[in-house]
Amino acid sequence: MQRILSLTAVLAAVLLLGTAAGCKTNDDYKDDRAENAVKHHQLAKNREMQGEKLTLRRCVEIALQNNLQTRLSELELQVQKELETAEALGMLPQLNINNNFTARSNTPASSSRKLVANGRTYGASYSEDRIINYLNIDLMFSMLDFGLAYFNTRQQADRAVLTKFRSERAAQNLVFDVVRAYFKVAAAQRAQQLASTLIEQCRSRYEQIYRLSQKRQISPSLAFEESRRFMAMEKQLTAYERSYESACVELRTLMGYYPSPFIIVDETPLNHPPRFDFLPAIELMEQIAILKRPELYEADIQKHINVLELRKTILLMFPNVKLYADWSNSNNSFLYNRSWWELGLRAAYNLLRLPSNIARARAFDKQIDAEEYRAYAQAVAVMAEVRIAHGNMFAA
Repeated sequence: MQRILSLTAVLAAVLLLGTAAGCKTNDDYKDDRAENAVKHHQLAKNREMQGEKLTLRRCVEIALQNNLQTRLSELELQVQKELETAEALGMLPQLNINNNFTARSNTPASSSRKLVANGRTYGASYSEDRIINYLNIDLMFSMLDFGLAYFNTRQQADRAVLTKFRSERAAQNLVFDVVRAYFKVAAAQRAQQLASTLIEQCRSRYEQIYRLSQKRQISPSLAFEESRRFMAMEKQLTAYERSYESACVELRTLMGYYPSPFIIVDETPLNHPPRFDFLPAIELMEQIAILKRPELYEADIQKHINVLELRKTILLMFPNVKLYADWSNSNNSFLYNRSWWELGLRAAYNLLRLPSNIARARAFDKQIDAEEYRAYAQAVAVMAEVRIAHGNMFAA
């Protein structure tokens, strides 16, 4: 008994220490934030790139490989797959194993009393041993729990596919942002070079105008106008430099590098205008868009999730049938049978929950129709985006 009390005290102390260690104050969160800030800054500083001239294809490859949002989408997909496995394991029946061990200081005994005057009174007797070990293995299978776990597994599988399509959409958006930032860097880089060349060419002219104005060979108004134009050109060069630095920071961030204002890209795509004569017909592009766009798959998957939710609600309208099977064993020497099997069946039906489930089923049925209309509206919006983008390309 003393050992049991000591073990209980030790377990209680460990539990209290674990609970106290799990509590955090405002200062603790500030310390964690400071530690993470230093760690994240060092990680970002260490992710530098070589000073090579990058092409558009290379920028897209690096962005898809290093972008933190893409990595996050991959981890979220792995989480959804693990949750799918967890839901599938929920279809297993409930298995409980109980083992009771008791040890007494003395043997429980009892006596009997005679009811009539004749006969003898029995002496003291006992029917249990001092040390008893009782083992019970209980298996319970519920039809309702199995059905709900099955539908939950199907829903989680849909969520995993939904996360996959969202990852694809995030990758498409990343490629679009990289292409846009790439051409911003290329255009600002070329504009900066052209403006610098023009300023160098005009600098000698500006000095000549200044000398002519000092010798009174040109009017002061003409000298002021030429000086103002030269200053405006220098301001424009400054604007190009700021635009170039901002575009470099954006492109480096999308590629997963430290956001410093320096990167060199290939400007050759700006040497010739793009050609659009290879594009298919507008109707074919609309069909391809509504077939390949990930957000339209997302609408279809969300509709199927609601269908499964409707089936779960219908399943809750049926009685809850549970099947029990257990095996027991006891070392009590006074028992005729020390081990035995037991089977049981129980059915329960909550009639008061039936109206609520019917209302929920109707709501999910309407939600399925709403998802159908939402998918159709998104398809129309995608076709409109295709036509607008097609017109903007030719207008540009």
